[in-house]
Amino acid sequence: MDEELPEETERKIQVKNPKNLSSKQRGQLFKIAFRNYIDLVSVADKKAGLLIQVNSIVVTIGYGFFIKTTENNYLNYLPVAIIMVGSLITIFFSVLASKPRRNDLNYINAVDKEFFFFGSFDRLDSNFKNVSWDKYSNDMKQFFKGRKKEVFAELLKESFNVRKVLSKKFTYLSIAYKVFFGGLFLGMLSFIVLYYGNYILK
Repeated sequence: MDEELPEETERKIQVKNPKNLSSKQRGQLFKIAFRNYIDLVSVADKKAGLLIQVNSIVVTIGYGFFIKTTENNYLNYLPVAIIMVGSLITIFFSVLASKPRRNDLNYINAVDKEFFFFGSFDRLDSNFKNVSWDKYSNDMKQFFKGRKKEVFAELLKESFNVRKVLSKKFTYLSIAYKVFFGGLFLGMLSFIVLYYGNYILK
């Protein structure tokens, strides 16, 4: 039967094996990792919010241009249309990057619960609203009476969850930035082509 080693015995083992991390060192590593995860989640959300604001302004200006401009040659609308389409697609992926997402990790442990939410406030748990305070506090008390490896297993699971969230966020952000700059480039390129094309024809 796998029993938890007393702290004194654990220290003796670590003296014999100095390459092994102590419980305190492992705890510090998790603390640093989760602090970095939270900072990265905040950075991703701020970037997504900035993209949404900027492109919303671009779409508004473009829409006003279409309403107020009376142009017989519809090709002259092409640069603005390209930029507007690029901005709308950018907004779409920025919203995907910033929206909360459900925890879809199929993880089952002895109590079938997830206790920690370090930085993963971004993931929704639709069932948690039905949990009472008494049940939650009792579950937490029982959990903290458990062995260290069970606590570290929960921390590892949470670390995995947050990294999955970050991966999705920055993937969507990368797509949003590429579409945004691609739309601007194509819009400006089409404007230059149309301008010099009309100038040559005249």
